[in-house]
Amino acid sequence: MSKLVIKPQKLLRILVKYYGFVPIRQKGSHLFVSNFKNSTTIPMHGGDLDQGTLNAILRQAGLTKDGIRKYA
Repeated sequence: MSKLVIKPQKLLRILVKYYGFVPIRQKGSHLFVSNFKNSTTIPMHGGDLDQGTLNAILRQAGLTKDGIRKYA
């Protein structure tokens, strides 16, 4: 699997627009999103997401890097 470098704001836009996720709640800089089948938390910090964090978000959301790469 190759690296995917993406900012949290862009990942959020992709999840909302193409995968039906909606923001549920926010605590500090962590945004909880769900599509009523899967849910995950996105840390809305500045800069790019770490690879481990991105992998965990995608696993919890039931997505792959290739699925995100299509829209990034």
